[in-house]
Amino acid sequence: MSLPEAHSWLGPIISTLKDKNMVFNLHCLVLVSHILTFSSFTLNRAIYFAAYSTAKEKLNGVLEPDSTQVHMASAGMAGNYICEVTG
Repeated sequence: MSLPEAHSWLGPIISTLKDKNMVFNLHCLVLVSHILTFSSFTLNRAIYFAAYSTAKEKLNGVLEPDSTQVHMASAGMAGNYICEVTG
C-alpha cells in the first residue's frame, strides 16, 4: 500500500480545514476593512467639523454673525478642504 492510499481518509479533513481557514481569513479581512472604513469615516468627519468651526469663527467677524451666509460659506470651505486633504 502506498503512502497516499494509506492516508486517503485525511484528504477531506485537510480540505475542510483549509476551507474553514479560508473562511476565517475572509471574516478577518472583512472585519479589518470595516474597522478601516469606520476609522477613516470618523477621521474625515473630525477634519470636516474642525475646518467648518474654524471657518465659521473667522467668517463671523467678517459677515453677519451666525447668518445663513456664514453657514453656507463655512460648509463650502470645509467641504473643499476635506476634498483636498483626502482626495
